Amino acid sequence: MKKYTKLLLLISCLVSAKAYTESLSDAVGRDDQSAVERLIKQGVNINQQQVLGYTALMITAVQGYTVIAKLLIDANAALDITSTYGDTALTFASENGKEGVAQLLINAGAKIDIQNAFGESALILAANRGSVAIVKMLVTANASLNIQDNDGDTALIDAVKNRDKAVVKELVSAGADATVKNTSGQTALMIATQSGFSEIARLLKKAS
Repeated sequence: MKKYTKLLLLISCLVSAKAYTESLSDAVGRDDQSAVERLIKQGVNINQQQVLGYTALMITAVQGYTVIAKLLIDANAALDITSTYGDTALTFASENGKEGVAQLLINAGAKIDIQNAFGESALILAANRGSVAIVKMLVTANASLNIQDNDGDTALIDAVKNRDKAVVKELVSAGADATVKNTSGQTALMIATQSGFSEIARLLKKAS
């Protein structure tokens, strides 16, 4: 539900963009690299936030346009601006499984552990998405493994709920804590055991 809400907000943002920033949004939206380069050279404000706080870099992160993301980053686009709901370009890239953009942002020095209004960090969103590649990137970049969202869920808890053995294995190998409790008093191991996810439960027991 959270993901769909944010998607609707992004669509609303694009429709409601002001005229003087609309051309950049349009260029980004259609992956028009030449137009984006031209607009950057013309001095357009690439960090302009539209309704709901979206920037061109955030839109690029949602779409996964790596070439345009690099153009914007090279033009010194602000990496860690947050939308009205607290998302950054990196959380959007992680949520949508856009590996290329996520790596560009990490390499450029984007802050790893910013949490949005739902308490979700890039790692939590990547784990929820099931993107092992982005989870690995974030772990390598020293993301906080046990950060909790507003429900107290960690990336590991979300991966267990999704029965995602590959993500669980990656997080456990990195040292994620299977004993952290969410607001319902459940740990990752409890959820795996109660849900009958025997293989995942065995992985978690070995790590405990």
